[in-house]
This record gives sequence, structure tokens and C-alpha cells, in this order.
Amino acid sequence: MSRSTKQVFKTVGFAAVVVGILGASGYGIMRIMATDSLQRFREPGPPPDQGLVVRDFEMKTYNGDKLVAYAKVDQAIIRKDRSQMDLVGIQEGWFLTQDGEKIDFEAESAVYQVFSKNLLAEQGARLRGKDFDLKVATFTYQGNTEVVSVEGKVTGTLFGGEFETENIRIEVAEGRLTSGTFSWQGTPQVEGQPQRTSWNFRGATIETVGGVSTFTEGIATSSDTIIRGKKIVFDRNEDTITAEGDVKYFGVDANMTCAKAVVTRRDRRVLLTGRVNMLIKPETETAPKEVEIPPLKPFVPDEISVNRPAAPRDEAQRKQDDEIRGTDNLRQFPIAIIAERVEYFYRRGERRATITGSPQARQELGSDRWRLVWSNRAEWDGEKDRLKLFSRQGAKDVRMRNSLGDDMRATFIEVSTRKNEDLLSAKDAEGTMNLDDDEDLPRSPATPPPGSSPSAPPLQGPIGRD
Repeated sequence: MSRSTKQVFKTVGFAAVVVGILGASGYGIMRIMATDSLQRFREPGPPPDQGLVVRDFEMKTYNGDKLVAYAKVDQAIIRKDRSQMDLVGIQEGWFLTQDGEKIDFEAESAVYQVFSKNLLAEQGARLRGKDFDLKVATFTYQGNTEVVSVEGKVTGTLFGGEFETENIRIEVAEGRLTSGTFSWQGTPQVEGQPQRTSWNFRGATIETVGGVSTFTEGIATSSDTIIRGKKIVFDRNEDTITAEGDVKYFGVDANMTCAKAVVTRRDRRVLLTGRVNMLIKPETETAPKEVEIPPLKPFVPDEISVNRPAAPRDEAQRKQDDEIRGTDNLRQFPIAIIAERVEYFYRRGERRATITGSPQARQELGSDRWRLVWSNRAEWDGEKDRLKLFSRQGAKDVRMRNSLGDDMRATFIEVSTRKNEDLLSAKDAEGTMNLDDDEDLPRSPATPPPGSSPSAPPLQGPIGRD
């Protein structure tokens, strides 16, 4: 909530205006009631509790010689015992905040209790300011504690979006607004920033103070992102969305769970930390969708057993082996990743991710077929469809294994994640490939067909390119 909005809620409705009018000036209504100088306005034969009736008048309050509040009132009834004032038909009202901004208000009726300094509106009211236009069925302003309470439904606009909530409490001195279940939908307006993607926020509760809104059991949704968290904080000043506690992130290319996620809207950047589980979706799935993200248990390479069937193997089985060793089908199956930190840029045309904290990845190809990879750091370029794996300085801790028993280490590996593109490049690679006696390396379009004379013998020993 901006500073101006804080001031708006400090004077919710016309409560503060009436309080100022009734209590701030020695020339106010209390003196009128004490002297009864408006005897000529009394209704003939009023009920015993009715004192003074005033119709079609203007209410004004000044700070020094400056007019700071104004309203037209159809009728006011002052009780004989001076304990209560009934107002009917409040319209064209406005007051100024400390920043000099004008806030409009109107209400069908209200009751002001003089001694408790409480104002009760039960027939509906409308509040309009720079950042909001709200309708409420009823509200109470407690003058002694400076707290506004609204029971029931509240609808209207807030910060340029459609807003609906219930049971609002406003602590005027602190400028803090809290309420129950709410929904907000629109394009968040941030000063100095162009309009961006429309968002929908929902939650069990909301607290707004100083431009920062906090939701519990929150969900934030846009056209390309869904975020869930025990707590979600939207900071309008920084234009960020922060989710904490059992965070679930569903995007165009990947779904993730983590302890904390920070979305910087102006950069279209997401930073996920705290045991990140990431599921890179198959290329056929492009829309964000809430699905279960299976946790990936960390594994130790030397403890992994292979599932390669015993020889002999037929052509169909060898074709499956080629699929495991190939890279042209990487995006045909989901890839599960664990890491400590993922920085993901999701703007179309700039999609990329950096994964750190000893990432591990596993891809299931079905029928007990799988492939695994470990590295110190990984970079994924979603526009070029390239995945790069890096070792620590001076180490060779990029490692790839699969269910066939193949095992390779390298200081650097790059693979293609593009459909039908079989590309694997490695630096300082060494390892083993588990082949049958009559089996050649995986065939590619450049490999001569069976029975022909190859221009070079099959690769033997350490596996590597570059």
C-alpha cells in the first residue's frame, strides 16, 4: 500500500471527518447542543428523545484557515441527551490526507455516538481514492482506538484490480489493513514501471501496510506462472512476489518445489532456494498446470545398480539402448532435478536457468530405463535448447550414468535439449560403455549401415568428443 493509500485507510469513510467536526472545534456542534441556539429548527412535537433536526446543510472542518474536510448532509438529528447524532444522506463528501490528496466518500446514513466517539454506518457506504473504490455494507469506527471494523462483504477496485474480501480491520495509526478470505485480479500498478502481465492473488487472509501485502495460504497466478505458498508477500515498492513455506512453482517449461521463491516481475526472474526439486516438462507441455511434483531422493553414484538385461539382445532392445544413449529425445520425457538454488528467467525470448548447489538429475524413459547426471553447476538455455554442465575448478565431477551400465566423467559436458537433435560435447572425458561383443556404438545418420565397410573402426576406450 502506498503512502497515499495508507492515509486513505487512516480516514476510512467519513468517520474521521465527523469526529473532527464534532470534537475538534470549540465552535462545533457540541457548543450548539449545549446552547440549543438552533431551537427554531426543531420539528413540531418531536419524540421525547429527539432534540434538534437540521436539513440540507454543509459540514466543514478546518485546520487553521485551510479547509480539510467537507460534506453535504440531507438531514441530521441530535438527541436531547446529546449522546448521539443521526446523519442521513451524506454525499459529495471529501477530505484531504496529509499529502494533500482528496478522498471522496458517501453513505446513506450513519450514527455518531458522542461519548464513545464511535461511528456506525449500517446502510452501506462508498469510499473512493487514488488507489481504490470500495463498497461496504456496514462499518464501525472506534474513535478512542482509531480502529475501523467492517463486517461482511467488501467489493470494488484496489490498486487498479478487482478486489473482493470480507471482515476488514483497519488499525488507523499504523495504517495496517487485515481481512479474511480475499481475491484480487488485475495488472499490478507500480510507479515508474510499465504495465505487465495480469495476476490473480487469492488467500485465506491478507495484511497490507506500507506498500507490502502479505497473504496466508496464498496463490498467485498469471498466464505463464502459478505460485503457491504458506505465505506470499507482494511488495509494490520493489515489484516483487516472495513465497515461503512449502512453495510450489508451476511454469511454462518447469515445475518446482522449494523453501523460498522470489519473483522479480520487472526482470521476469525467479530465484528458488532451499532444497529445490525441479521437474523440466516434456516439450509437448507448454502451459502452467498444477500437478504433483515427485520428490527426487539424493543418490550416490556408486550405489546405483544397472538394469541391463543379459545377452543376447535383439534389434528392438538395441534400439532402446540407442534411445538411452542418444540426446535427441531429452525433451520427450520429464527430467527430475534436485539442487540448492535455481535462478530462472521466464520471459519469452530470454528463457534460461542457472542451477547450483551440486545439482543431480534423473530421467525415466520407461521399462526400467533411466539416465542420471551429476555436476557442480548447470546452465540451461531455453531459447537455444542447450544444457551445460560444469565441474569445480581442477576437478572432474561431471558424471553421466545410465541403466545400461555406461559411466562417463568429464570437466564439462554440453547436450542439446532440442527435439530430434542428437548433440553431446564433452571436455576431458573418460569412462566406460557396456557393449555386447557384437554391438557397435549407437548408430546415427552418419554411421554406415550394418554390412558396409566403415571408414574408421568403432571408438574404443575412454568416451569423449572435442
